[in-house]
Amino acid sequence: MKINREFKIGLMIIVGITFLVFGVNYLKGVNIFTPSTYFYAKYKNIDGLMTSAPVRINGHTIGTVHEITYDFSQETPFVVVVSLDDDIQIPEGSILELSDDGLLGGKCMRIILNRETDKMLNPGDTIYSRVAGGMFDGLEEKLMPQISDQLLPHVDSLLIACKILIENKSLENSLKSLEVITKNLEVSSAKLNTMMSNDFPHIISNVDTITSNFATTSQNLSAIDFANTMNEIDATIKNLHEITAKLQSTDGTAGLLLNDKELYTNLNSTVESAEALLTDIKQNPSRYINVSVFGKSKDNNKDTSKRK
Repeated sequence: MKINREFKIGLMIIVGITFLVFGVNYLKGVNIFTPSTYFYAKYKNIDGLMTSAPVRINGHTIGTVHEITYDFSQETPFVVVVSLDDDIQIPEGSILELSDDGLLGGKCMRIILNRETDKMLNPGDTIYSRVAGGMFDGLEEKLMPQISDQLLPHVDSLLIACKILIENKSLENSLKSLEVITKNLEVSSAKLNTMMSNDFPHIISNVDTITSNFATTSQNLSAIDFANTMNEIDATIKNLHEITAKLQSTDGTAGLLLNDKELYTNLNSTVESAEALLTDIKQNPSRYINVSVFGKSKDNNKDTSKRK
């Protein structure tokens, strides 16, 4: 039998809707292939509880919140319908507690089982309800007595100390000193700005000049033949060694002058004789020099007559 086009389109739409329903329920945590039973609970305030929120026993998820209805004419307006696995047995007197689901602010339902009875609830029964205290519930009542007993005396002492500090003249002097320091910093900042705008470019220019001079000096140093210079210095040192060796030996004249003690003694005696001769010449010049400006003296005539 030939299947027409409209039948194919309808079949595809039905299959698509089926997968859509299955996917939505899967994302909600509902397994449509698992049989479930429904229970009810009434609350004055559900505190942001939403459908598909998990229902747990001792941390294990055994169902979800199926539906939330409300009637504000009633004292407990919210009716929460929970869907639990079909094999779960709930004893009478158990409590369905609304609590926080972690630190992110979500809500969940937690079943607290009554272990004191063997009688079980039937599907569709209403479970006792309770809202668990939040993380910060009762914190004010716990902390305020401690704050009032321990913190207030210290606050009083702190206020007295602040008053003494404010009335002390040292604080005023410190503030004045701080004001003077601030003014000095402003003046220093202005001078620094002036220096940076006026002197700093000249400094940079001088630094550039010094750098160029260093570069020129480096080029000149690189042009010097250090190897040849060191060879010449080495040769000069060798010559100095040879001269020193010759001066220390008695073969040459310089060596004899430096090392012959007899020659030193003779030279010393000669110098002493010369000094004695010069001293005698200064004291008795007539012994050595006889000069007559106007002719021979009478003494000389007498001497010559006597000689005749």
